[in-house]
Amino acid sequence: MLKMAGRYGDISFIAPWTQVPFGKAKEIVLQEARRKGRQSSLAFAMGTPRSPEKFDPKEAEESASLAVKEGCLYCVVPFSRNNFVNDMKEFAAKVMPSFSGFP
Repeated sequence: MLKMAGRYGDISFIAPWTQVPFGKAKEIVLQEARRKGRQSSLAFAMGTPRSPEKFDPKEAEESASLAVKEGCLYCVVPFSRNNFVNDMKEFAAKVMPSFSGFP
């Protein structure tokens, strides 16, 4: 699947449950993208797509910080099902300002 992401993907989401460490998985995707001449059209994403019982802005900020550190342009942030809109507002107010200069 990682090679397929390099061959055909535009945004490669490397899930936290992937059996390969993130850096190694990213390199496998990049190697295949380079082999196909499409490394410049590829971006990476990481995060946790599972909905939590309660949204934790500190956890979301740590996840986003790790995504930036790993060179990802996208971060999947989970919001609780029962309080989705308010969680998004809290994320916008408390977490997004920390990343205003990213890229």
